[in-house]
Amino acid sequence: MIFCKRVTFLKSIFFYLCLSMPNLVSVSSSVTPEFGKTHFIVGLDHAQYLNIKKNSKKVSAKSGSSRANSGTKVFFSPDDGLQKKLIDLIDKELESIKIAIYILTDLDIAHALVRAKKRGVEIQIIVEPSQMKEKHSKINLLQDNGILVFEYDPDYIKGRQSTIMHHKFVIFGTAESEDGLVWTGSFNFTQAANHRNQENAVLITDIDAIAQFLAHYEKLKKRCRNCAIG
Repeated sequence: MIFCKRVTFLKSIFFYLCLSMPNLVSVSSSVTPEFGKTHFIVGLDHAQYLNIKKNSKKVSAKSGSSRANSGTKVFFSPDDGLQKKLIDLIDKELESIKIAIYILTDLDIAHALVRAKKRGVEIQIIVEPSQMKEKHSKINLLQDNGILVFEYDPDYIKGRQSTIMHHKFVIFGTAESEDGLVWTGSFNFTQAANHRNQENAVLITDIDAIAQFLAHYEKLKKRCRNCAIG
């Protein structure tokens, strides 16, 4: 008699769990990635629980979480036409362009900068000293059109071996975003970099990263030995 009662009781519990299972599994649509660290779901084995976590991360990514929207775009040459992308950004800019570039021999990019200057965009450029004399350099063209040029001083720290200004970045004031944009990567402003070399460019719209580039740009200007205005 007692045994029968126990069997009946166990059957009741099993029946209740079966009825509750759909509701328990349905929480997968709202469970957060942290769920399971301090809680567990009755009736789910480990594999089912991991699947719920995986699905919840997919939902977060689709809804625009900070991890999914990192504020960067990445391009490569020669596949993605980096020269055109950079010129498009220059042509869109309405406020300011600050450049630190190792080599600038691309005439089309130089012309885009001159156009920007003529429509009132404030432009500054920091260059490696070799670009002041290199015969294919377009720095003289920029100076002749009133663009402010800073020449990096490789001996800015006295008593230390000379250094090079190897940066390749542009800080845009308003292009693509009212908070600005940074273009950076391995891409020098040359035809070879655009058409032949394996290069990369990264576009950054993260506000904190832009602020860091701006701060470093001001530091770089203090490491220049002169500035020249055309």
